[in-house]
Amino acid sequence: MKRATIILLLSIASMAFFFTGSSAQGPALKKDTSASKNLIDPDSQNFAEIKALLEKGADVNQKDADGATALMKAAYLGNFQLVKLLVDKGADVNAADNSGITALMNAAVSADLETVKLIAGRVADVNARDDGGATALMYAALSPRDDPAAAKYLIEKGADAGAQDFQGYSALSIAENRGKEELANFLKSLPAAGDPRAAYLYYALGALALLLILKIAIAKLLKKSEPPSSNKKKNDAKPPVKTPEPVKVEKNVVDLFEAVAREDLETLKRLIAEGGNPDSLDQAGRSLLSAAACRGLDNIIAFLIESKVNVNFQDSSGKTALMFAVGSSPIATVRLLIGAGADVNLRDNEGRSAYAIASDKKNIKILNLLKAAGADEAADERPPAEAAAKSGDARQNGAGREEALLGFAAEGNLDEIRGLISKNVNVNAADANGNTALLIASGAGRLDIMKTLIDAGAGVNLANGKGITPLIIAAAKGHAKAVILLIKAGADFNAKTKNGLSALKCSAEKGFNDIAAVLKKAGADE
Repeated sequence: MKRATIILLLSIASMAFFFTGSSAQGPALKKDTSASKNLIDPDSQNFAEIKALLEKGADVNQKDADGATALMKAAYLGNFQLVKLLVDKGADVNAADNSGITALMNAAVSADLETVKLIAGRVADVNARDDGGATALMYAALSPRDDPAAAKYLIEKGADAGAQDFQGYSALSIAENRGKEELANFLKSLPAAGDPRAAYLYYALGALALLLILKIAIAKLLKKSEPPSSNKKKNDAKPPVKTPEPVKVEKNVVDLFEAVAREDLETLKRLIAEGGNPDSLDQAGRSLLSAAACRGLDNIIAFLIESKVNVNFQDSSGKTALMFAVGSSPIATVRLLIGAGADVNLRDNEGRSAYAIASDKKNIKILNLLKAAGADEAADERPPAEAAAKSGDARQNGAGREEALLGFAAEGNLDEIRGLISKNVNVNAADANGNTALLIASGAGRLDIMKTLIDAGAGVNLANGKGITPLIIAAAKGHAKAVILLIKAGADFNAKTKNGLSALKCSAEKGFNDIAAVLKKAGADE
């Protein structure tokens, strides 16, 4: 259920993370008398105090009720000295809270470059995702500051500028939506932020540069290994230095991926005949086969299969060529890969199988083909709510319609929501955390879904367990049109969360002055 409600621009859970205390201080938890509990208290952001607590034996990786650690909170504040202390004391830089939010993501929001550098240089995966699919680079786009420095460093460390969250938003689209001109212009300058074909070329250029560097290095070594001049005695000459074995580098990586991008089979054949590796990978760890599979290039796929590529290769996100194919290509492509031995039951890093991905796309023919190939329908390790929301069973038998409604609100599926409303679904149904479909849609700024739900009787003032209303989350996310729609629908613009935050306070503190002005004009208390 949880994940179905957080597949937004950033998750509802992510918003809860910032709403658990004063927004000026970031995430919070009530004090506890123990050293470890004090360590994660919002008032314990004093360097000397934290150091003293650690010396008393406080657990540097202690988590609060939301799964947040002291490192995550210090990173959110951009407190470099405190972050360094915690890291030096063994804080886990790869830990994530209950919503999948990491210290690096919090550092990216702070936009403090030194803090970002300290953490990014130590994490296992700079492209790690939260429960909503957002990466640290996307969090950088959410920073109140329009400063591309942190984003530039993340890119240098391998951040994928073309990555999208589960709602389809990228760092670039977030930056543009937030009016971050400098950051948006920087991201636009990166091939990976635009055309996927250019992304492959961009990634491959790194490998080409490495090849050039290696050639120069080897040439220097060979020059050093030249025998002494002939005017010396033969016996005085030092034995020639053995030429080092050259480091194996993929040949013509740029050209290989460019050939696939151009759908140029003949060039691809020539390059591989000249020694190009058909199993070459781009910088993001994707294979040529995956590049072809996601676009349904069957002739290229067939050739790569004939070239004995690993059809079950999993990239850095755990995805195989089959997973790319079931998500965006014709059934013929899927059939071709299965016939070549593609494993229908492999799962990606999020626990999703090819069957689960095809279920999301509601492609019955591909689902039947996967089942015939032995796909395990129970192989989807996503939380039940998301799986239920994206399967046809709940809608057909009448069970789980409320869960499905929440799931469709999360994925932005207006047609399915209309279908459920026509079957008299309870539009005010909420998940275990109290999030309604309207609250979820408001957090994503989906005006069409919001209007449909409101017209069907959705309560505009229904709050979740933390007291967050649709208006508060829309204001906090910067969705001005959503705020106006909710006010017109009768939303209480003076409602507050359990921590005393109003829509006006949230919008003002996050720099959404246009929204603050709308709320003031409507009569919101300052």
